Amino acid sequence: MNKFDLKKCFECRDEAFISRFGRIPEMDQLERIMAGIKGSSGPLPYRKILEITKKKYWNFREYWLIPGRFTYNKQKKNTESLFNDIVENERQVIWVLFKIFKNIEVVSILLRFIDPLNYGIISPPVRYALRKQAQSNYADEYLEYLSTLRSLSNRYGFSRVADADLALWALVEKCLNKSNKSCENLISYQEEMIRQEEEFARKSQAYDELQNELINLYSERESLLQSEYEKKKKDEERGYYDRLKEKDNDIEKYRNKIKILEEEISDLQSVTIPIERIIYLPISQLKYSDKIIHDRRELPVDMGQTNFMKKMADIRYVNKIIWSENITSKQPNRIISVKDDGEITVLYVNKDNYAAKIKVFPVKCPDLTHARYFASILQKTLNIPIKKEEN
Repeated sequence: MNKFDLKKCFECRDEAFISRFGRIPEMDQLERIMAGIKGSSGPLPYRKILEITKKKYWNFREYWLIPGRFTYNKQKKNTESLFNDIVENERQVIWVLFKIFKNIEVVSILLRFIDPLNYGIISPPVRYALRKQAQSNYADEYLEYLSTLRSLSNRYGFSRVADADLALWALVEKCLNKSNKSCENLISYQEEMIRQEEEFARKSQAYDELQNELINLYSERESLLQSEYEKKKKDEERGYYDRLKEKDNDIEKYRNKIKILEEEISDLQSVTIPIERIIYLPISQLKYSDKIIHDRRELPVDMGQTNFMKKMADIRYVNKIIWSENITSKQPNRIISVKDDGEITVLYVNKDNYAAKIKVFPVKCPDLTHARYFASILQKTLNIPIKKEEN
């Protein structure tokens, strides 16, 4: 399977435009109209604003309004020298334009055509797909949106933020909103997101283990200091300071490992679109008590198993839980197999190494990618690792 490439979505923009608006906007012509404003010291001409709203270029007037000429001219002087250095002063630029036009989408449209190298149009469907939360003001919402667009632009090698914006809009419009299951690029993206989810889970688990080890090392160091404090002079010849130095070196190594993992986890968290928007699993309509199926041939290994299965049944994507086999195994609780049809085998293990083998099913699962996503949901909710069953 080929690797996901957002530039392929950019190539689908015209098809997405026709599907959504029934026409292809004259984006190049709109850019030419606004050319020359970036870096200029004069005010923003109203004739240029009016020109880019015309129907012959695109469907602007079906969605947005601009102030009348008289209203705009009263504030026109506030745009003088505003575009000298847009990126350097972008918060001020955004605020000044917002006070004039009263609509952050219109502000983003102006900046996108004035400086397509650095700006894109803020789009409600894309913001929804990105799960962007409302900010305390519109300027912050747009700045956060721009941060995502710029990150995408760098990641996928776009020369302009405006093109990354169009590609992302096409992905949402053509594939996500319409569940285009035939798009190989989208399928590649689903697989990429699953790999990131699984890697994130592995690194998060390793991070927790390192943190626990570090806490133990600090405790050991403190114990060493306390127990040896009174006699450390006598113990100097016995290697007290060597032991202390060794413990400090171990602590520094673990702190460095943790720092590296924190950076790696941060990178993995910067996923373009939340995975639940990329990979869809239907929600079960059953009550949790109806999800658990037991053939009564085995007793629970302990009460913990009962609570464990109840927690599992509370997951909205879980549709069926089958438990019929008890075995012996070593801890921890874990996922031991993931099948194409979504069947996940989970092992619950108590402190005495008695275990229950539990099979968990979603409502529907079309392929292994969706099954792996289902497994990652169980993994995060139940806080258990995915470990292949030993032969």
